[in-house]
Amino acid sequence: MKRINVVGTSGSGKTTFSKELAQKLNIEYIEMDRLYWKNDWRGSSDSELLHSIHFALKSESWVLDGNYNRTQAVKWEHLDTLIWLDFPFYLVFYRVLKRAIKRAITKEKLWNTNNYENFKLLFSKDSIVLWMITSYPTMKKRYSEVFENPNVIPQVKMIRLKSPQQASVFLQQIKG
Repeated sequence: MKRINVVGTSGSGKTTFSKELAQKLNIEYIEMDRLYWKNDWRGSSDSELLHSIHFALKSESWVLDGNYNRTQAVKWEHLDTLIWLDFPFYLVFYRVLKRAIKRAITKEKLWNTNNYENFKLLFSKDSIVLWMITSYPTMKKRYSEVFENPNVIPQVKMIRLKSPQQASVFLQQIKG
């Protein structure tokens, strides 16, 4: 494993898992949200995002944290391992809600921008909690189809972790 994409819905623990995996393997960690988000909650255009991803993935080995379906062709061009954190809805909902509330209280800056979550945003149509609720079924269907059909991305090792316990055991077994 040296070119890894960790996917899963918001709140599944992609960032924490990916950082730990990259550290254990002693390879670069790349966060797609950091490549996408600009100040004032402005997102990059598709061309900007694809360029940033293409540039970020030039190194020999990396752990890429993120989904962004429209970027699959670039992300998966040289991929050797796809890891899906496929955790139950109730757990992911709890995690994303807890994280959003904590971030709203602490006003934690996100992705080297001036962006932060707040209670107004938490209860708006742009809420990360609402995004998770509405995107969970779509993402589950999308990755289920990928994992059920190995011809989608041939030559790629696919690992589906269905619980935090499985993810923890997986990380414990990694040798750098």
